[in-house]
Amino acid sequence: MLKIFDFDGTVALTFEPSPNNVGVTEAYRRSVADVFGNTTFDAYERQGGLRNRSPSELVIDLFEEVGERLIERAQSWLSANDQQPLRDKLDWSTGNGLAAASEVLVQRKLDLLVAEVGQPMGNGEYWPRCAPGFPEFWRRISNCPNTRTLILSSGHTAFIGKFFALHGLSQPDAVFTDDDVRHMPTPVYKPDPRLLYMALARLVSVARYESSDWQDMVLFGDDPVKDGGLAEAADIPFFQFVPPDANSADDDRAFTDWRQAIPLLDQRLVSYINSQRTVKGEST
Repeated sequence: MLKIFDFDGTVALTFEPSPNNVGVTEAYRRSVADVFGNTTFDAYERQGGLRNRSPSELVIDLFEEVGERLIERAQSWLSANDQQPLRDKLDWSTGNGLAAASEVLVQRKLDLLVAEVGQPMGNGEYWPRCAPGFPEFWRRISNCPNTRTLILSSGHTAFIGKFFALHGLSQPDAVFTDDDVRHMPTPVYKPDPRLLYMALARLVSVARYESSDWQDMVLFGDDPVKDGGLAEAADIPFFQFVPPDANSADDDRAFTDWRQAIPLLDQRLVSYINSQRTVKGEST
């Protein structure tokens, strides 16, 4: 079985502020203001803030409102902050400006967030904390035969690796993030199911996952629109983790502690498999 996980707000409580009051939401606020300036930051606020958008998606939306000044401001910030290695690899030529601006935004955001990894939060916990019950769930499925794990996230591969190492958890079999799609001429983001197909190709290459097993999948996420929409488009079961600071979901596929997901997963998978057999005209 392949278990697919969103990361931010599902596996890790990265929206929760660190001891220095820096979480994903605050890091984006600061990064948009720093890199793109006050005019673009005002547009960001008018659009409702992050709204669980990937970096590429966010930059495209902001560009549609503020235009070329977004790209010009990102270039100015890069020059003023002496980011030579990043400057050397970026292409600001016609048609590439948005991709370059996205890279600058991501680097600024990661500079803020990576510095917070491992900050003590008291009670023996460190930022970012695991979602409730996740370590127990992860260790249990890691010991299951014929089980593979895939992180499918709009976050960043290096940060995700640091999280698993921080908490002494085995690394996922494969990770597919915004880092893998930002360079594309037309970036792809959730709930587009093409993300899943590209991630599966990655899994085949790094974990020898057999393509014949692709129908035996389940997706976990915290966003019923982004994650749930992707699962629906790909026709696979979806289970929603409800973070501690979110409104509870009135759904028998939702859970607030990963330890609840084990029996829930068993029950729902049986129901899903039976429903698929019914649709295909098979006996159950």
